[in-house]
Amino acid sequence: MILHEKPLNVKQKIKKKLNDGNIYSYLKESWQLSWPMLAIMFFEFAMSMTDIYIAGRLSKEVQAAVGIATQVYFFFIMIGYAITTGTVSIVARLFSADEPLRFKQAIFTSVVSACVLGIVASVGGVLFSRALLDFMNAPPEIAVYAVPLLKIYAIGLFCHLIYVTLNGILRSCRMMKLVMKIVFLSAILNIGLNILFVFYTPLGFRGLALSTTVSIMISFVISSKKVYNLLEKTYSFSFSLLKSILKIGWPSAIIAGSWQLASVLIYTIITSLPDSAEVIAATSSVVTALTDNTSTITTILSDNATTVTNAVSNSTATIAAAAYATGLRIESAIYLPAFAFNMANVTIMGNLMGKKMYEEAYKGVLTTAFISVTINIVLAVIVLLNAETLASMLSKEQAVVDEIIIYLYISMIAEPFIALNLAVAGGLTGAGDTRATMLYSVVTVWIFRIPVAYFFGIVLQYGSAGIWFGLTIGFFVQAVLTFRRLKSRKWIKEIL
Repeated sequence: MILHEKPLNVKQKIKKKLNDGNIYSYLKESWQLSWPMLAIMFFEFAMSMTDIYIAGRLSKEVQAAVGIATQVYFFFIMIGYAITTGTVSIVARLFSADEPLRFKQAIFTSVVSACVLGIVASVGGVLFSRALLDFMNAPPEIAVYAVPLLKIYAIGLFCHLIYVTLNGILRSCRMMKLVMKIVFLSAILNIGLNILFVFYTPLGFRGLALSTTVSIMISFVISSKKVYNLLEKTYSFSFSLLKSILKIGWPSAIIAGSWQLASVLIYTIITSLPDSAEVIAATSSVVTALTDNTSTITTILSDNATTVTNAVSNSTATIAAAAYATGLRIESAIYLPAFAFNMANVTIMGNLMGKKMYEEAYKGVLTTAFISVTINIVLAVIVLLNAETLASMLSKEQAVVDEIIIYLYISMIAEPFIALNLAVAGGLTGAGDTRATMLYSVVTVWIFRIPVAYFFGIVLQYGSAGIWFGLTIGFFVQAVLTFRRLKSRKWIKEIL
């Protein structure tokens, strides 16, 4: 007699499918690595939001200056990813491959290289900060605040670049919780010092940059001690490992540098927006009076002085720059899970590649990407439903609040695609396949995002809304290209 198994219901079939595909184990590992990174991202988000909130309490000019200065600052920080990205991939593999000497050599080589890069970036930041602002066409009312902020940021660049590499090393060794605690300390210090320096010392707005510099320096010291313990007095520099690190890292550095340069150019496009009709009309009245009727100069100047002052202070460029700086901070809250899963995938893929478990690595990245996109969609909906409340919390001027809302409505469309791209790109980075992601990033930024933003915003004169729309286009293309690369499994052939 043949006994037939009882048919499974839908719930049991789904559970069996998940178990057969080993999805639960991928979910568990992904979450174990991702939640500390999510906390790290949240702490960094809290720091940036504190900066922009306090700047908004001072004035929209300071708020716009903070946005521009931090973009330039992070342009230099992103250069450090040439070392950090390669470091995370190589150290993660050596950590799981049981090669202690090469493992320590990779750490020492990375730290020394980061020190050299830090010196160059710090000196360059101090010397060329004003030139960069001129290149960005920063309005005088914004540049007067941005220049001193950049000078202070540049002083801390040396420590910050090394700090980024040190934390990358700790993440590669699965010390996510330790990194989380260090970043938490940095966030608390930054927020507390922000309030102290800005409101209770003569530093004023300069305290926004100094608080960041001081908190990073203290965290740098702590991270240095932890990484020093990993070396166990093995101070051996390896040019072959440096070559491997840079081979993986330089495409990521191009991506990061390209992205930050694009961010700088976005501000240049924003500051190229024409002034409002109110400015033009008021200024024309004054010019006409000076030309046609000298006897009425005093009267006309008196009547128009207030109008001109108010119009200039509310110029389209300044409002858009302040709104963009603030909107990016709100948007960065949605990026938190995506970046956390991106960094987790770098470690997951790197560890599994070291064990030559290629198919498991592929499935792990897909699982993490699915979680990332789902969370990102939920957060985007929450932001859309509360856009006005969030904007009002971060700016006291209605014109800026209105512009922030427009920015959020447009930018939220691209959030799921950003999450997908970040998660998959993290996996490819962990596998060492960074050249393809570099190509996709550069193409989408320089063929789609920047040109389209300029075309819609400036050429077609759709204003800031045209710029915001143009900036979302590239994310769709990049997500599709990156996902196709992962699915093709060509990254396995590259490693082999």
